[in-house]
Amino acid sequence: MKRTLSLLILLCGCASLPDGLHVTRSLTDKNTASKPAQLQVTAPKDADRSYAVDFGLGYTRSWSQKDNLQTDLVYGAEYHRNTLTDKKQDSTLVTLGIDQIIGNITPDKGPKADPVWLPSFAAKFKKDRIKSTESFLPTIIVTLASKRLRIGEVIGSTPGFLWQPTAALEWERITRAANHGPTGSTARAWASLDVDIYPLFTKLGSQLDLSLTARAWHDVHQSAVLRTGGSNQYLRKASLTYFIDKDQHFGVGVDRVSGENPSEGQPDQHYTQLTLKLKL
Repeated sequence: MKRTLSLLILLCGCASLPDGLHVTRSLTDKNTASKPAQLQVTAPKDADRSYAVDFGLGYTRSWSQKDNLQTDLVYGAEYHRNTLTDKKQDSTLVTLGIDQIIGNITPDKGPKADPVWLPSFAAKFKKDRIKSTESFLPTIIVTLASKRLRIGEVIGSTPGFLWQPTAALEWERITRAANHGPTGSTARAWASLDVDIYPLFTKLGSQLDLSLTARAWHDVHQSAVLRTGGSNQYLRKASLTYFIDKDQHFGVGVDRVSGENPSEGQPDQHYTQLTLKLKL
């Protein structure tokens, strides 16, 4: 007999989290198209447990606020594990970073500026239990919001959609590898486009969400001992989520994932999964 355990049950009391504390899929998703955490644990009676988890817990504290400039200190961790695919993933990332909002797109809160830039500077530690490596991963991420370009706001009604571009630079330095494995560094540039489609926006708002993500990485430089082939990696993901509550804390959804994510230690894989989702 199988038992499916939902971590959402343990977190139901988190609907009223302290100010600054947030739960999401990844702390990298800084924009308005940020994705909910995904949680699934299956515990068969006479077999090993299986996991499909993408869970990030972070805390944001305002550091300073000036005219058209806000600086926040962010720290937290995220955990990514999937034992249900042909290539397993098991990685943890710990993040300490600075987020900024440069500009002000809200006229009633000061001078209007467009676009508003949202840069993020983060120092990350990554532990990959599949590759048995530990690495240091400084990252610079930039996205933006713009009324003129209609970025970061819902366009239309039924359906409505939102789009959000992101660009980043990261340098991963492997500092430790088990069994005398290779160490070295990789410098990557990546770009991402997120599109959220709300089929019934007039009736349900963003409670029903079809989310599409396309992301590409390019290895600008890599140590010779780490080279395994091509210098480009791609990730495509489509998610249909229905949030059970109107505040959009808890949802169920189906995801189709194709590709790899070197930033999070996800190998190249192709699968479809039904998951419980949490966003606080």
